[in-house]
Amino acid sequence: AEEIAKKTLLDKSKKEGNPFGEFLKKKAGGKIFRCLVRYAEGKHLESILDRANLRYQADPEGQHKLFMWGVGIDGRCGHGYSMAYATPHEVTALPLKAKVVEIACGCEHTIARTYDGSLLSWGNGERGQLGTTENYNGVGVNKANTPQVVQGLKRYFIVNLAAGRWHNLVITSDRVVFTWGAGQFGQLGLDNWDT
Repeated sequence: AEEIAKKTLLDKSKKEGNPFGEFLKKKAGGKIFRCLVRYAEGKHLESILDRANLRYQADPEGQHKLFMWGVGIDGRCGHGYSMAYATPHEVTALPLKAKVVEIACGCEHTIARTYDGSLLSWGNGERGQLGTTENYNGVGVNKANTPQVVQGLKRYFIVNLAAGRWHNLVITSDRVVFTWGAGQFGQLGLDNWDT
């Protein structure tokens, strides 16, 4: 009777498997699945970028229209005036022949990279996030209601950009990194916390 009971338990454990082994299989299976999903998402993004690049190469003189909407206070939308839009409206105030290929939005400003590598900025620049003092009127107000070329970066070819709440970062083709704007929390990556 004891042998039959042992054999029954042994058969039962073989059918059910080792609980710890099952746990590890489930855990590893979940990690593998997540890795496969990340890999597939990355490949999907690469294919989208490849198709976009091929489309752009086929039509280098494409439309390059920029549409903005939302709260337009201080020229944030770049339409030339402080007006809010609930639906996308084309920004027609771009500098002559500016073909915008990438854009980043901060809290109160926007920056854009053009096909020729220049950088445009507009909106509220009270913390220096526009990268220019062209509209500075001496009382700490620096605003641009329409996209303006950042003159300090005119001699560089910008390849990538990012906008934080009140600061920006760009990378040039020479692999030089420029940051500007509010730096009171060290977000500019400089040795000081100046703006």
